[in-house]
Amino acid sequence: MRKTTRIGMLGCAAICLVAFAGCCKKGSDSSADAAAFNENTDQKTDIKVGDEVIVESGKASFWKGKITKVEGNRVTYEYGSSKSTDTADKGDVYVVSSSDHKGIEKADDYVICRTSSTYWESCQVKSVNGAVYVCESAGGSSHNLSAADVILPKPATQANIKERMETEARHRAFLAACKAAGKPARPAGWTAKPGADIVALFAGTSWYGAKVTKVTGNKITVQWDDKSSPSDRDPGDVAPKPTGAQKVTAGQYVIVRPTGGSARWEYAKVDKVDGTSVVVSDHDTKPRTVTNKDISPLVP
Repeated sequence: MRKTTRIGMLGCAAICLVAFAGCCKKGSDSSADAAAFNENTDQKTDIKVGDEVIVESGKASFWKGKITKVEGNRVTYEYGSSKSTDTADKGDVYVVSSSDHKGIEKADDYVICRTSSTYWESCQVKSVNGAVYVCESAGGSSHNLSAADVILPKPATQANIKERMETEARHRAFLAACKAAGKPARPAGWTAKPGADIVALFAGTSWYGAKVTKVTGNKITVQWDDKSSPSDRDPGDVAPKPTGAQKVTAGQYVIVRPTGGSARWEYAKVDKVDGTSVVVSDHDTKPRTVTNKDISPLVP
């Protein structure tokens, strides 16, 4: 089964957060700033063996771990259920549950937040109400936290978090605009029939290629193009794949035929139409040129 593969591909916030929170294992900054300490942050120089810490292991990517060795400005820490080990500069390491936590975070600061018992992620402080820090995570969720759950990192990491927050916000806005535009166009009078090549909605957010295998009342059974397990879909959540030139205009949202073996039709925005060529951009505003036969316009 490849259902988990498709789930892993979704550009939804929560799963994207996992990828950023623990996939990269290179240091976040190779410049002198990585080893610099700033007294106006939650950095500490007296890191000891046994300390529970948060490590910036990559750009706005954080691991929770435990210090096993300290050698000069470098530390070794273990992390994860398998107790893997890695090293980091002290400047990229923050002690958690510290009794002398400074509590210096203020509204608009970019911080590292504990949003569950073991998960720390990029956040921005929205307000401070007494001992409560109201923070928004990169995924857009709001969290009411204590001072011990909020870490003010070094300036370079704050910049990394700011970039991450802005990127995630842009992605959410793009997805919202695509969903608001509607669903893939269907010719007047079209109905799904067994054998039809279609696109079908998955998890409420993404469109994948499929083939209709059965129609029973208001349920349409589809076999996904990626050969994952068949699913039932409502009639309003399927549409035919485009078979001819599609008429679109600049500013319109579309889904684009996949390439390279993928089954997912990606969302895009039309930037320019030039004859049969259409320039579209994705959620990172990255442009590419496709033909007007390889897009399906999103309509109300």
